[in-house]
Amino acid sequence: MSHTEWRKVHDNINAYLAKEGSQTGIMTVLNLSYIDLPSYLKPCFLHLSLFPEDYVISTRKLFLLWIAEGFVLSAEQADQQSMKVTAEVYLNELINRNLIQLVRMSVNARLWNVGFMTLLFILTWRGHEICRFSQLDFIGKLLPLSIGNLRSLQTLDVNNLKQVPNVIWKIQNMRYLYMEGQKYDIPLKIDTLENLQVLSGITFKQWIQNNSSKLTCLGKLKLEGRYELVEGVEFWKSIAKLRVLKSLYLKASEESSFPSLAMDSCLYLSKLDIKGHMQKMLDCDPMPILEKLPKLLTLRLRAESYLGTKMHVSANGFPQLKVLQLFELSKVIKLNIENGAIPWLMQLHCQFSTRISGVDKLSNLVEVKIVIDSMIPSFSPFARFLSTYRSRKYHLYWDHSWTTNRNGQKEFWTRRRKGWAS
Repeated sequence: MSHTEWRKVHDNINAYLAKEGSQTGIMTVLNLSYIDLPSYLKPCFLHLSLFPEDYVISTRKLFLLWIAEGFVLSAEQADQQSMKVTAEVYLNELINRNLIQLVRMSVNARLWNVGFMTLLFILTWRGHEICRFSQLDFIGKLLPLSIGNLRSLQTLDVNNLKQVPNVIWKIQNMRYLYMEGQKYDIPLKIDTLENLQVLSGITFKQWIQNNSSKLTCLGKLKLEGRYELVEGVEFWKSIAKLRVLKSLYLKASEESSFPSLAMDSCLYLSKLDIKGHMQKMLDCDPMPILEKLPKLLTLRLRAESYLGTKMHVSANGFPQLKVLQLFELSKVIKLNIENGAIPWLMQLHCQFSTRISGVDKLSNLVEVKIVIDSMIPSFSPFARFLSTYRSRKYHLYWDHSWTTNRNGQKEFWTRRRKGWAS
């Protein structure tokens, strides 16, 4: 439709909505919006009708669904990264047309979550059939052995199964494999999956039984379970063989612990998430080691991964870090940040009990979240933060709010407003 035609709709919107009943009128307006979409956006828009009203979904999952369905066009179909970029362009176009609602953005201004407004679901997509299995979400406790026959499968999401059958190795076109929460730690061959880019939920024991050097495309890895079943040196050697690995998540079971971090295995990481005890991190400050990772953008230490009381970041430490999250480190009472450290930090999350010095030097900080014990007076966190973040150089203005997390704990959020002056 031309600009003039859209202006006509805009100027006569009440007439359109009143036409043959309100629902029919709304359908008329939405139909015009759909007709005006470019051909490459129409299947993406119609695909949203598969979700419930007001549903919120992560952009990561939505991009995978669009790619799996063949909606995303790319000059080089084998280049999955370029297809993700193209999918993000498509999503931005739908957001700019007010057909999708943006719910949350990352500190890097990347889309994280989007929601679908109720009006969208008056439109239904009839006659749609999935005629190829390139993406599969499985709900159940046991995965059939015949899953190995789906040779074109690219994405498999089978979280919280009792066990994953040892036939996944046959699906050599697999790119994204999610299998968190396995009940039984049985052998699982995956080193034939040379196209695999994301592997989430494999156990430490399953991992070490594979030749990681064959996983030449693996960029994101999440391991979980009992670590002591694995020899530490061999484990870190297996990680070092992953030349394109950018994101590593280690989740040890409560009765387990990791060996000390091997720096040479993590030099190319942009994201590191450790949940559970790590040997030599129990009492020794991990920051002198971690701060030397040259490309690290996000660091999360959680669930008593460190049992000491103090942490110290030296000058020039964490040269690229943008997100620092320290949660469930109940014994940490002091975090000292030297002048010149973490120059690009934008997001800081920590416990209320952790007193931070040097935060006033973090000129790029835009978001702080503090998890608060229920016994702490509600006014204290904001007063503490403001008193810490005083500087003659920066005149900063902050908004703050309270939320409750899934564990019932109070969370205090403060975010810097746009347009602050320096």
